[in-house]
Amino acid sequence: MEINLQRLIERLEAVGGLGRSDRPERGIDRMAFSEDYYRAISLFGRLLKAEGLSPTQDRVGNLIARRPGLENDLPAIGLGSHMDTVTDGGLYDGALGCLVALECMAVLRERGITTRHPIEVIAFNAEEGGPMGGTFGSRAMMGKENALDQNARQNMPAFGITPEDVLSVRRDPAGFHSFLELHIEQGSVLEREGLDMGIVTGIVGITRCQIVLEGASNHAGTTPMGYRRDALVAAARLICQMQELATRYPEPFVFTIGNLEVFPGMATVIPGRVNLQLEMRDLVPEHIEDFISRTAEAAAALPGIKAEIKRQISKPPAVMDERMIALLEEVGTRAGVSLRRMASGAGHDAQVLAGSGVPTGMIFLPSKDGISHNPAEFTHPDFIKKGAQVMLEALLRLDAMDLR
Repeated sequence: MEINLQRLIERLEAVGGLGRSDRPERGIDRMAFSEDYYRAISLFGRLLKAEGLSPTQDRVGNLIARRPGLENDLPAIGLGSHMDTVTDGGLYDGALGCLVALECMAVLRERGITTRHPIEVIAFNAEEGGPMGGTFGSRAMMGKENALDQNARQNMPAFGITPEDVLSVRRDPAGFHSFLELHIEQGSVLEREGLDMGIVTGIVGITRCQIVLEGASNHAGTTPMGYRRDALVAAARLICQMQELATRYPEPFVFTIGNLEVFPGMATVIPGRVNLQLEMRDLVPEHIEDFISRTAEAAAALPGIKAEIKRQISKPPAVMDERMIALLEEVGTRAGVSLRRMASGAGHDAQVLAGSGVPTGMIFLPSKDGISHNPAEFTHPDFIKKGAQVMLEALLRLDAMDLR
């Protein structure tokens, strides 16, 4: 029983290509809640309906399409990913997982197969880290409190949604038997190691903080070097200490200073204040907490500088279900697919479902040159075919498993 690769690629280009810009790079602008986003899920819904599913759109823009099973009172097997993109994004991020799920449904229809469990194909909205904070559609569906945090409430009016809309989409995680997501790796590990597939063991937690360093602004020409309380020099020293500190933790721990603001920002004035945006990712929350604590100690020891660390976002890591990992590994190995277990350094909707107690598995496919969130994003059709075949076989095997 084989998937139809040509059909899958044609549908990926038709649905995933919506929102392509007229800029020279031809990137895709299908941001959450945009007109092109709704055009894409409308077309996706029509294709799902043609394969015998019943699609509906909830009040935060998630598309859910249900395929009846032989025992419809059983919890559903979920498949899918997200349909929104970043600005100037690529064809494969998110959309590929949705279209692979559609292709699995097409094969089941062609073969006249009705599974024991009902199946739900889901295209989540607002997975990308936009104004709603990332994985918003799945967080709302799983009833996560942070889907209604201060940041979300502040940005909802711009997208025409209300707290009542968010509350209306909540579902009981027990209604899911399991969830499978296929996604491009968005990194270069699989390509560098010459592998066809990654089986995700866990998705890192993400914590973001703002570090504020206060020194003293003064005249850049008349203040001797020994008298200065230069906040930017202090920031440089702190970052170097953080770089050294980060080597104490095993992979996949990473930290990034992605933004630095210097005040007053004039060539003739010694910087009196610097704001640093710190992000940390790891599977072990204790590593992140230890890094923050040691960074705070190092900042407090900077001479002549007042330091403050303000926590902004904390998303816990999620571990994939070991039974799902083993199943995907076995199916892939039997199919002759070269693979490895690996952690995900990026957040995904699978993280939210796994963190809600839904048995979850995730497949990564290689990204050419490790490129993603970029018009040059590319995953070779050979990898797509292998990934889709493993998804289809895993789906059928899951249907016979009792995971609850």
